[in-house]
Amino acid sequence: SPDHAAHPQALQERISKCELVPHLLRLSAAAAEGLDTPSPDVAELCLSLTSRLTLAAEPLAHQFARSGGLSRAFVEKMLVPANPPASLVDVLLALSHLSRLSAQHAQTAVEHARMGALLGPLLRHGHAAVRAKASNLAGNLCRHSDVFYADMRAHGLVPLLAQCCRDQDPPTRKFASFAVGNAAFHSDLLYPELRAALPALTAIVVHDVEAKSRSNAAGALGNLVRNSGDLCEELISCGALQGLADTVLAWRGAGSEADLQPCKIALFSLGSMCSYRTCRTALLATGFRSEVEAIAGQATDPVLGKYAQRMLTKLVVDSVSR
Repeated sequence: SPDHAAHPQALQERISKCELVPHLLRLSAAAAEGLDTPSPDVAELCLSLTSRLTLAAEPLAHQFARSGGLSRAFVEKMLVPANPPASLVDVLLALSHLSRLSAQHAQTAVEHARMGALLGPLLRHGHAAVRAKASNLAGNLCRHSDVFYADMRAHGLVPLLAQCCRDQDPPTRKFASFAVGNAAFHSDLLYPELRAALPALTAIVVHDVEAKSRSNAAGALGNLVRNSGDLCEELISCGALQGLADTVLAWRGAGSEADLQPCKIALFSLGSMCSYRTCRTALLATGFRSEVEAIAGQATDPVLGKYAQRMLTKLVVDSVSR
């Protein structure tokens, strides 16, 4: 109604009170079990509406979780790879949103819905949108803590995410690089498996046309030295260090904040790498320090200038080595 259009909060409260989300979840689950339910088209519409409501308002998202949306029984039925791709995407969107919203929801998805066992076939799915949304969900399950890391190892998800970083589909590459970055953020548990993603991440940083993908990949490379220096040699040999440096060099010609963002993240990641003598030595040999000094003295963007100063501090303290 016009009143509800003018007052979306009131509409959300009314939807919550009438328990539309739980009702839609029950219809969707019944359809998946082949019970006396609406036609497949109507069942898909129920899932689509559920997903939209979950993404539209945080109280409705929490209602989705409380009503069994994160239960093993529901998730297992909804994420059968043979289900319609549009339905898979809707469910993955809702689960990803919940995992991003709350560490508790993410933990429930890992421990109760046991997402680790379900994501593998979706990361290999024939439809690009499913692979992209499955990658995004993997990233959000790692957003708050390392609670998902052991399951990622147990179910072989890291090699699949590395493969998704080489996908022909741009959104899949974008979300897979985000997931790899989060899989490296909290600890170095997965570093041995994440080593396989280094060439693909480097290629994204250097060649991808989408700035967000380049930013995600640059951040992921930085996270791969966040918890140890075990991968420093590989980062140098695969060209990641040089690729990040080349990305930073684009700061002068950045025409927008979106164009500048990969430069900022690449510079921050290089600063993290310079905590290790191996990376410092390799970077100094390229003459890159003069460019960092230019950024520190000339850049008008305060964040870029701050990251340049941070890096210069590490470049001059050669006694720091881990």
